[in-house]
Amino acid sequence: MNPFARRARAEWGRCTVRSVRGCARGGHGPVPLALAGVCLTTLLHFAHGRSWGHRLVENAGTVRAEDPFWAALLRTPLSLFVPALDLPVWGALAQILLVFGVAEICLGRWRALALA
Repeated sequence: MNPFARRARAEWGRCTVRSVRGCARGGHGPVPLALAGVCLTTLLHFAHGRSWGHRLVENAGTVRAEDPFWAALLRTPLSLFVPALDLPVWGALAQILLVFGVAEICLGRWRALALA
């Protein structure tokens, strides 16, 4: 085995094996948390693109450098789901689906939510 493959297996091996086994086990698996994240991001992207929802999404979930520390800290959980306007939303949705799904399989639903 070449050095790159050995490093990749050492880095991603356990996570990949756990994810594949978790999906093969059946049941709901990572579906609830990952789909909830995708649905929330889709809803926020839709609202952010409308005149009635732009200010609401900006005030509730966008973290800026000039915000006071406590305001930024309160907005941080929702900011995970506010897509950047200059990036394609489909990339954010795929990333959320994959990352939340793998996190839920490897860590469990409650630990993944606490970490997020």
